[in-house]
Amino acid sequence: MTARRFTVAALTALAVALPSAGCESGPAGPGTLAVEVSAPVQIGAVVVSVAGQGITAVHGLGGTEVASRRVPGTEGDPLYRVVAFAPDGGSIRIGVDVESTDTDLETFALDAATVEGSRTGVAGVDVRVVR
Repeated sequence: MTARRFTVAALTALAVALPSAGCESGPAGPGTLAVEVSAPVQIGAVVVSVAGQGITAVHGLGGTEVASRRVPGTEGDPLYRVVAFAPDGGSIRIGVDVESTDTDLETFALDAATVEGSRTGVAGVDVRVVR
């Protein structure tokens, strides 16, 4: 291979690699973050607090039904209270639509109940964000 062909091949490979590398380093776009709730006992409902910048909506995922509202007058990151139900006793998953998927959400359980409706409290209830 001549020096000229090698240079052209190297520049072509570099030109192809640079645009894809540039896309990965930019800010993340809008999307949905999943919040999953797990517990040592089967729960049917949970009250969750969700806080973070750029939250645009909250909805149920995979059969989970939710009711949510933004807590008025909160300073800093918007704070939402979410009541999530698993009518069939399955897993509880909440979708949080955000302006940027690289935002950090702070989540924790405030109360929980079994499928039969008995309050269980939040000991052992784990709430985590899945990206």
